[in-house]
Amino acid sequence: MGTGGIEPADVYYADVRVHKDQMFHKKAKASTPCFTGLPSKSGSCIVAVALAQAALDEAVKYTKTRLANGKPVSDMQGIRFELADLHAKIQACRWLTYRAAMLHETDDPSFQTEAAACKLFVQPSSPT
Repeated sequence: MGTGGIEPADVYYADVRVHKDQMFHKKAKASTPCFTGLPSKSGSCIVAVALAQAALDEAVKYTKTRLANGKPVSDMQGIRFELADLHAKIQACRWLTYRAAMLHETDDPSFQTEAAACKLFVQPSSPT
């Protein structure tokens, strides 16, 4: 889903203080990457949801500025239906991704199954 041109990279932060309520994962050593505990299935779903949301945001902006017959395209009912469908699908993907991440965080044994289901739904046609 648009991630073919994105190459992964390690990001390290030095001398950063984070309150324990704001921690993404269990406390790690300073040299451990942020997403070490996040499997690739969940990580790729996070990226896919973020890209889909950004695409929808751009589509909404475009439909508000694009005119047809002197009116914004966003005033057309069919366009609104399509945008609403996309919004609902992105929300479903987002919550599946949250669930998979929560199961991983709590070391739930069903995590692998849920992460695979999440990837199947969020990225139905991954490029080979």
